[in-house]
Amino acid sequence: MTDPTVPFCAHIHTNGNRCQVPALRGRALCHFHDESEKRRRISSRFTRRLADRNRRTINIPVLEDANAVQVALMETIYAFIDKRLDRKDASLLFYALQTASSNAKSLQLTETAPRWSFTEELTDRHDKLHEEIDKFNKWVRRTRDEIRTGLEREFQAKLEDLKKPPAEASTMPAASA
Repeated sequence: MTDPTVPFCAHIHTNGNRCQVPALRGRALCHFHDESEKRRRISSRFTRRLADRNRRTINIPVLEDANAVQVALMETIYAFIDKRLDRKDASLLFYALQTASSNAKSLQLTETAPRWSFTEELTDRHDKLHEEIDKFNKWVRRTRDEIRTGLEREFQAKLEDLKKPPAEASTMPAASA
């Protein structure tokens, strides 16, 4: 079991699994994803400048696993089809993605770390929430039944009091003057 006090990287991989590397102190990401995010921000600024000049752009994810390579391959294909990439640029990207794909096969991420999935966490939270709702509903039903039972007892007691004949006025001796 991992130490719950150590914050892990907040990056979610393209396959839905969370990065299992501890985050940098005071940061939300590990070193690799923090550096990738810096490069992405710089690239994004550069892309906006190119887009302002009517240049064609393409957005691909960080090539950290086979799923990311597959997403990048699809983006490259779509960009080529949409004529955002010419044949030469597309060829270079396809070659780079081929290299990334072969590297991804031999890439060893922390296999000993427990697998974490965003969907699994959401499912766990959903289940816990429903457990809490069920507990609350049971409490409400129990409380409602207790109140109903108490009110029924009070009503029966008052009904019994009404059914009793009125008490005879007791004759008190008249006070002598």
